[in-house]
Amino acid sequence: CMMQDTVMAVPAVPLTHNGKSYFGCCEMCKAKIAAEPERYTLARDPVSGAVVDKATAALLSVDGRVYYFESAGTRDRFASDPSRYARGAGAGGR
Repeated sequence: CMMQDTVMAVPAVPLTHNGKSYFGCCEMCKAKIAAEPERYTLARDPVSGAVVDKATAALLSVDGRVYYFESAGTRDRFASDPSRYARGAGAGGR
């Protein structure tokens, strides 16, 4: 679920915002993305600190949490040592 930045055991609910595809876990996610799009469509790359669009970001799941990256390079750096970068990783571009 891109709204919760977690891997869910249920099929994803496709959501469209500004012509881009995002995925939630339930119908309530549609209301969340409509009410606060920047909070739910953006994330901060935990390696570079860049704000990225979740619809186009490189993704990696670690221990059930999804992380978003500006490139495959920063994703690979994170994957080589997740504990180094995951501590301060936050979603929503905040």
